Amino acid sequence: EKLIIPTRDESIAKYERDYRLRMPDARVGEGTLPGIDARLCADMIGPLYAEASRFADDAVLENKTLAELKVEAGELGLVEILPAVGASGFVTVITSGGGATILTGTLALYEPTGVKYQCTATALYTNGSQVPVQAIDTGPNTDLAPGSTLKWQSPPSGLGQNATVYTDAQGFGLTGGRNEETQVELVARIKDAKANPAVAGNVAEYRKLATEAPGVAVQDGFGYPCISGPGTIGFCFTLRPDETGGSRIPTAGQRATVKAHVIGSMPADDSYP
Repeated sequence: EKLIIPTRDESIAKYERDYRLRMPDARVGEGTLPGIDARLCADMIGPLYAEASRFADDAVLENKTLAELKVEAGELGLVEILPAVGASGFVTVITSGGGATILTGTLALYEPTGVKYQCTATALYTNGSQVPVQAIDTGPNTDLAPGSTLKWQSPPSGLGQNATVYTDAQGFGLTGGRNEETQVELVARIKDAKANPAVAGNVAEYRKLATEAPGVAVQDGFGYPCISGPGTIGFCFTLRPDETGGSRIPTAGQRATVKAHVIGSMPADDSYP
């Protein structure tokens, strides 16, 4: 809601009315001494009203600009805005008998759209192996259906040029491409951080860390305290859907990425099974 402040004319009318209440026979209006005083007073208090309105707007998150919301998020220890991310998943490769060493950052191209992907784990891969990849470009257009063909740009020795998008157990290919967090989503994240402060390894801290995992557009996390006894917590999360009704189920690779980020961000005495 917005704070309603009087206009200049309303301030003038109020001054002249108050003046007439004390001196019923006094002449007021433009050109009279009370009228001049009324206009001078209205001009003096106008900036004060405007400042009060600005403070009132600032107290309501929905009335803040994106820049102001980013500042508030930073003051709360949050990422200012969750960035756009590219799809991730696995591709199967064709190699020679001895396999091929694919380095992190090796590029593959989806020719119909020109979207580029890169290997995310250096290893010796044999024929038919699943290679983890992540889109360099971002947004929902980086998602690819199972069976799509990528072409390695500079394949190392022993690696065939084509790679096929792997179909995981849930029937997904490369998924998780999302646009930058919207202003509405940022407001909701700030409200949640204020209502559920992330401290001392509580559920809110796990949720915060999960949403900040790089390369995965996490929508929210859900904690289950004492799921395996005192001092334990179970945790799961959903993805930000790329469209209304879109899938929010993370792939195995996305779950592994979020798990690694959360574990690496927590102190050593917070062990995991």
